[in-house]
Amino acid sequence: MPATITAIPTPLAGGPALRRPTRTEAFTEVREATRGRILTASALVVGLAAVSTFTLAVIALVVAS
Repeated sequence: MPATITAIPTPLAGGPALRRPTRTEAFTEVREATRGRILTASALVVGLAAVSTFTLAVIALVVAS
């Protein structure tokens, strides 16, 4: 039985299959994800501060009356 060699088609150089993210792109993605987490955490802290301030104001009104 003769051995046959079949060519495996490869994408053209620079095609979408060969494109990998560069280090700069990967760093940018990580930086954007971290920025989103920081903004979310900041919003939660501000919300908690608002609730705490409102609660203290209600308590002060109840004590004053």
